[in-house]
Amino acid sequence: MVDSLHRLKNELQGTGVTLMRLRQEGVPNPIDFLIANTPKNGVLGFDGAVVSARNYLHLTQALKRKECEVIYNRRSCWHGLG
Repeated sequence: MVDSLHRLKNELQGTGVTLMRLRQEGVPNPIDFLIANTPKNGVLGFDGAVVSARNYLHLTQALKRKECEVIYNRRSCWHGLG
């Protein structure tokens, strides 16, 4: 595990991509990160089969306030919630 993390850090060096480990101090959860980093009038797309209904509702409500468009595939059990 340590070797793969070290290799990944090296591979990402200079790419502009930052490795963030979940549940570490100062690291936002993925949903809050998406909300914070989707610009006003932006577009966020995701696979509805891997996002929970709770996270879907949180994302769409927060991004609606930023006048963003949310695009997802509808092959999920919660597609009627929006």
